[in-house]
Amino acid sequence: MGKRAREEVDEEEEFAGEVPEFEDPCLDNDDGEPSAHSVSVGGLSFDTKRKVLKKIFKAFGTVVTVRRYVPGAPRRADVSYSSADEMKAAI
Repeated sequence: MGKRAREEVDEEEEFAGEVPEFEDPCLDNDDGEPSAHSVSVGGLSFDTKRKVLKKIFKAFGTVVTVRRYVPGAPRRADVSYSSADEMKAAI
């Protein structure tokens, strides 16, 4: 078997694993209504979970809701706080 043939076999084996099942990001949102004090966070990984965002952003105040799915921009999340001061601290 030549070098090119071995490379092709290696590539096939690499992609032969299971493909992860698609997880709809809109199913990973808080149920409550967001407050008027929200921050949009962009450039997120598709694997980013609401729980992780809440943990990070609670350092700046009380997180009311996290909406990871924003129509047209699934790599963005809206994090809402209970007060304007907390929102400003997060910015």
